[in-house]
Amino acid sequence: MTGEVGIYRTTIDGMEVTSFLDPPAPAPDESLVGWVARAAEDHAFRSISRALEKVGVLKCSPETLPLLGHQICDQISFLLKAPRAEVEARIYGAVHQTSGRNRQIEFFGSKIRKTYRQSKIRRVAPRALVASAHHRAIWDIRIFGFCADTKEVLLETCPVCRKKLGWRRTHGIEYCDSCKDEQGERATDLRDFPQPIVATQDEAGLSIMCDLIHPLSERREKARRSISAPLVEYSNDDIFEFGIALCCAETMKPTRTQKTLERPKCLEDYARFTPEILAHAGRAILDWPSGLHSITDSIRAKAEQRKAFYGIGKELGPLAAVRRLNTLPLGIGNLVQDAIDRDMLETAASSPTPRRADYRTRELITCRKASQKYHCERALLGRLAREGILKSIRADGCRLAPLLLYDAEIADLVERASEAERSIKAATRLGIPIGAMPDLARRGMITEVKGPEIRLLGSNDCYKTKSIDDLIASIEAAANCGTPPETHVTITKAVNRIGFPGPKPWGDVFQAILDRKLQIWRIEERITAATKRNAVEHIDQVYELVAPARLHLHSEQQGFVTYREAADIIGTCEVAIAHLVRANQLAATDQSRLKLERSDVIRFIKEKMLTSELSKRLGITYGQVPRYMASLGIEPILRAPADGNFVWSRQLVEAALSGSKNLAATTK
Repeated sequence: MTGEVGIYRTTIDGMEVTSFLDPPAPAPDESLVGWVARAAEDHAFRSISRALEKVGVLKCSPETLPLLGHQICDQISFLLKAPRAEVEARIYGAVHQTSGRNRQIEFFGSKIRKTYRQSKIRRVAPRALVASAHHRAIWDIRIFGFCADTKEVLLETCPVCRKKLGWRRTHGIEYCDSCKDEQGERATDLRDFPQPIVATQDEAGLSIMCDLIHPLSERREKARRSISAPLVEYSNDDIFEFGIALCCAETMKPTRTQKTLERPKCLEDYARFTPEILAHAGRAILDWPSGLHSITDSIRAKAEQRKAFYGIGKELGPLAAVRRLNTLPLGIGNLVQDAIDRDMLETAASSPTPRRADYRTRELITCRKASQKYHCERALLGRLAREGILKSIRADGCRLAPLLLYDAEIADLVERASEAERSIKAATRLGIPIGAMPDLARRGMITEVKGPEIRLLGSNDCYKTKSIDDLIASIEAAANCGTPPETHVTITKAVNRIGFPGPKPWGDVFQAILDRKLQIWRIEERITAATKRNAVEHIDQVYELVAPARLHLHSEQQGFVTYREAADIIGTCEVAIAHLVRANQLAATDQSRLKLERSDVIRFIKEKMLTSELSKRLGITYGQVPRYMASLGIEPILRAPADGNFVWSRQLVEAALSGSKNLAATTK
């Protein structure tokens, strides 16, 4: 019938039908509605629906014609005088599925989603129409906004009247169906309006996406030969659907949930499937899994915009949604998971983001692991991270994301902390009060640590262990060999008993030892404190060493001091100061305000001393001091009846003690 000329009439389902007189033969890639529209225009039909009524297809929207199924094949075959097989090849029959969530249709031997087909709007490529004025079926696929053959952007709006091109009326596929001249004839030839050619850096990747479901079998076979080995066992339909899923993943909004892919819902939404995006998916199909890098890089670039995620969810979450698609074969889902794992491992070193341990660089460690590895408090490491002392990484807004720290940074901090010790430990080793440590540091005898490592030691006052060791070693090196004198006393007792008020002169004593001005001897080996296992010959040696300097500290500057301040200078209590005032040993210039002249207080400690000072210096009890001094021929200047304290002349006491010491040395 195809090659014959004439109108055929017959009866189908009890209705007389009429064919076209001389309908054109279809092009291999021509759509059914495009073929009918071309034949209708050749026979002067402006309404395609009116043309279809010739064969009893009533009240049919032309765009739905391919979806009516194989029951209309006989009518259309008779209308177009064509073999039934030619019509059946262009019928988009529904594909039987157990689930209705993904309705598919037949498309020239391929199975695609029904939503991929654009029906109401006619899209054309003017350059392609110049070569052959027929409608290519692939122009109806919303995925492609360009012609698969010429790579020309598809035209869907008339450049003259700005109306959408449709299927209800026809002046020919190459003409606008709305524009007419004064005689009612077609006016706008779309071939006069060529569109831009799309460009991409990967032409092969773009071509395979077009060829996988191309109406021409040779193009589908060409695509089949290019598929990478891991995907070759799957059909073109599955691979095309996989490619579209990759496009959805790459263009997915970062603010959207990642459990399901964000798919286009209307023709405008498909605009995000640019040629470059399609080429990325095609490259992944051509070179799996290495070809996936362009997609992973694009998805990872938006990671910071994905809040409340970390690891794979933050970096490659949309790809994980591809893996979960139940519309893809399980094997493809496994390939995607393997590719994600591989990509996460390959980028572990270059992408220091919060990840699971399997995909994380060894430089990063969780706060919990760091606490276990370095025996530090987990809360302390967290505080150091918040304060910026330790560099840290954590996903914003993600409650369960781990706090990652740099292992090398923590190791360095722990190592520096191991080289320091708290002041209480250092003072114990030296055998001195903690309050004396800053003075030693000011003198350069020990080194204070002020860095962040002291936070690990739990103290604000820390010193380098080596400096403490060096000071102890220097003290040990200054000690005399042999048996110490019978009158020896440990350095600790000697300093504590010199009787001076205020802080003990540990800095002066250590300096004298290091300068060899104060002789010391080594005693009990079992004692660890340096000042307790070393002794001086007599307490007076320490006293004579530091007395001039201690008295010089109190200058005779003018001004007033309170009873409390006077008590600190003299080395007694406020009650004793009040007794000395009543005994006229100190002049109270302002009785109502309890103030004393500072010069009077300084003069008192230079000329006089109290029993409490003598008791410490002599190493005897408070009550033994009067009898001992009486044996030396020294009597007190004054006894304060209220507290039983004695006031002694410093000059007489010093002379008596010095004479007593010389006598003892001569006798010995």
